Amino acid sequence: GLDREHPFVSALFEEALKRFRPLVDEERRREENQRTDIESEETRRRLDALEKAAIEFMKEFEEENEPARTQHSRSAHSKFVNKGYSISPPFAKMIVGEEKTFRFRIDHKAFPDVSEGTAVHVDPSSDNIGISNPVPELITPKGKDNVLVASWDVSALKPSSATGMTVSLGSISDEALVEVLRSRAELYSDIEDFEFRRKHYRMKTEAERKKIKLYAPIEMFPDHTDVEVSITGDAFSIKGQHLLRHKPDLGIAVCSIKIISDGTEAKETVTASAAEHKASALIQSVEPIGSGLEIILEDVDLGSQRYRWQQNMLEIAARHNSVNRYLGPKADNYPGQNTVHFRLLLAEIVAEAVCARILGHQDELSPGGRGEYGWDDYYAQFCKLMTKFLPITHKLQCPEEFGRLPE
Repeated sequence: GLDREHPFVSALFEEALKRFRPLVDEERRREENQRTDIESEETRRRLDALEKAAIEFMKEFEEENEPARTQHSRSAHSKFVNKGYSISPPFAKMIVGEEKTFRFRIDHKAFPDVSEGTAVHVDPSSDNIGISNPVPELITPKGKDNVLVASWDVSALKPSSATGMTVSLGSISDEALVEVLRSRAELYSDIEDFEFRRKHYRMKTEAERKKIKLYAPIEMFPDHTDVEVSITGDAFSIKGQHLLRHKPDLGIAVCSIKIISDGTEAKETVTASAAEHKASALIQSVEPIGSGLEIILEDVDLGSQRYRWQQNMLEIAARHNSVNRYLGPKADNYPGQNTVHFRLLLAEIVAEAVCARILGHQDELSPGGRGEYGWDDYYAQFCKLMTKFLPITHKLQCPEEFGRLPE
């Protein structure tokens, strides 16, 4: 709760920093010297190559598999990754008279026997909705050679709490659910208190700004009302004045709040107050996956763990039994680090850590995104990533052809 601009607070921080900076610098020098004691020049060169490859692999994955904004879209994305097909959106709320486009995607790698031009069948579960094209054909979108897509429009005809459609193609069958509402006001019928729409908001550090909304039943605030907004730390800031404005046609009052990130990873609480009412939510900023990645060998024992992530630094434990067995004794300057055995072990550890990091990053941005999928599906996705990345790490660690590996 300190005001960082206050003269006393500024002086207080400055005095603390004067004392801590030399200690931090000394610790950094000690760690760098310790790493130098383990890593030979050749090992450092190979680790640098692994870093570069990992960053490129993570970036490529993020660009190809960027999670959608909504929870339902993330669910469709997860299904596509795990099953090889999905309908998007898997669930939709529509207003009578509204029209929405649905898409069925299929991974051509997972189903190589399915080709462009193949028809899929879309069957509505009731007459509350209409289907524009019940037998759409699969096409290849521009720039997506391994994906086939069929699309159709759905019209909301009559109110229904639960209707939808089934999409079938050979042995493949998938469903999408639709709720048809009488009016747009029904979208906000669950707003019963002064509240944020969500309890946890996420943004990337590079995004800088994010808009979140505060809601309340219109009868709770008879007039437009000023809102005081605060945040617990310094990583985010909030600018401007905030006002709960009436939306009579929707039966609610709404206040938009702009959150500005300082570009660092952080998790803080934003609190809004109006009259005697309060509401709060978490705001979290996450760095783009692979940003600032560094891989090092550390003279540490992590128990059963061969590695650990310290923010974006991957530390490989030199004292772990499976690592030290090939690395060799410290007294001899770790003579095994240039052997094929150790280099391949390093390739395996880095691939495992990077692929696990990718899946963990997905969960950070979209918790619960796996939805109905359990451990087997999650592990299958992990294996799929490993299958792509392992050949890269192996080739970097052992570029020699098979049969010509040094002893």
